[in-house]
Amino acid sequence: ISLDRDRIMVVMGDLQGDGPGAALMVTQAMRTMRRLAAQRADLLDFFARLNDELRVDLVHGCSIGLFAAVLNLPFNSLTCLNVGFHPALLLNSKRHIALQQIHTQGERIGISSGQQFRSSLRPMSLQLQPGDIFALFTDGVARALNPRDLNAGRLSVMGAFAQHQDMPCSMMVAKVLEDAKSHVSGRPSDDICAVALRVKHPQEIPSGAQPV
Repeated sequence: ISLDRDRIMVVMGDLQGDGPGAALMVTQAMRTMRRLAAQRADLLDFFARLNDELRVDLVHGCSIGLFAAVLNLPFNSLTCLNVGFHPALLLNSKRHIALQQIHTQGERIGISSGQQFRSSLRPMSLQLQPGDIFALFTDGVARALNPRDLNAGRLSVMGAFAQHQDMPCSMMVAKVLEDAKSHVSGRPSDDICAVALRVKHPQEIPSGAQPV
């Protein structure tokens, strides 16, 4: 989601719940996120307002987990907030820690409201370096790799990203998803999706282009 000329927001999430009402909530959530993002609120305000608007119409027993990251292109900075989703990944073989999980604190959307929800939020900011890869994936990818143990499946996804991190991002994501789908016979039981962004080295950036 484009916030302004210098910032973009990358969002991935899951809805806990079944049936046509749950499917309609996904559509409503996407529409609400785009509207709120156009108002250029910071992540805390964005999530607090998103929670209060969606909670009114959430089907009983449903809640939404989201991971959002705002990328400031001129400053190569990333501000992240996680509300009940699993951690994102930060990969760079040149860093002291080549593979990191990015996790922040926050309740799932729809559990509480108002100040109680807002006070649960703990955003974090990262200074990105050339070669950094930021990646998100759904639990459907992890379940495809290990349907019996979700945490083990997530570790397998991390390993797949690390194995293919020297590829261009589009090819890396395609390879990770290909690996996951190869473990599934028939139609996947959950959404299979992943996204990755790489910070380019200065010599890779054409004049006037963005660093990511």
